[in-house]
Amino acid sequence: MTILQKFVSNGLPNHPNCNMTSISFITIHTTGNRNIGATAEAHARLQARGNDGRLASWHYTVDKDEIWQSFGDKQMCWHTGTRLGNENSIGIEICVNKRDGFRQACERAAWLCAYLLGKHCLRTSDLRQHHDWSGKNCPRELRSGEWAISWQDFLDMVEKSLMDCSDKDEIPILIALRDAGIRFDANHWREVFKGSILPNQAWTKMLIARVIEQRWRHLSADAIGKAIMELIR
Repeated sequence: MTILQKFVSNGLPNHPNCNMTSISFITIHTTGNRNIGATAEAHARLQARGNDGRLASWHYTVDKDEIWQSFGDKQMCWHTGTRLGNENSIGIEICVNKRDGFRQACERAAWLCAYLLGKHCLRTSDLRQHHDWSGKNCPRELRSGEWAISWQDFLDMVEKSLMDCSDKDEIPILIALRDAGIRFDANHWREVFKGSILPNQAWTKMLIARVIEQRWRHLSADAIGKAIMELIR
């Protein structure tokens, strides 16, 4: 999947102009805007022009067709209603402009979560609702399940995205590895899975192991290395 970008400029009222303390969580929101034109791109454009002066911002917006990024992952945004949440979590807004497209939007957001979990060495237990920080009823549609998808359903989608190896070009965990600069060398991978070394960037064996556990648990370390090379070549 492609992550489109329209970054918010420094100096606009919705830009905090500072970095987060850490990237420890990913916080899920729904936009609350059910107008048909309230797409991910529309929200990205809204943020890019200063969010009409509101002191509110978030990193990514997702609809059934697209993912738009408005801030770099390390930049702090005002999206949780708490200092702790803002300083330590990436914010993702899921569009609710089309009820019949909500499942697709959630699936796309789940892919993004899987990608970010991999990129920042996080686990699904590090996913948060906006409600967890401030008590706001958000993400409303997932909390209530009123659009046939519950919070647990969404977490299951994220798990599926982490484990899905059906399309080598769409595996979030491998894309995150590429983006982190992890080298794809057969001998390197063989040593990784034998436990001799860890990947050469900020990464953990845990996330990689979760992928292979589902598909290749019966294979030797040497065969796993070959299987990964087949996936990524």
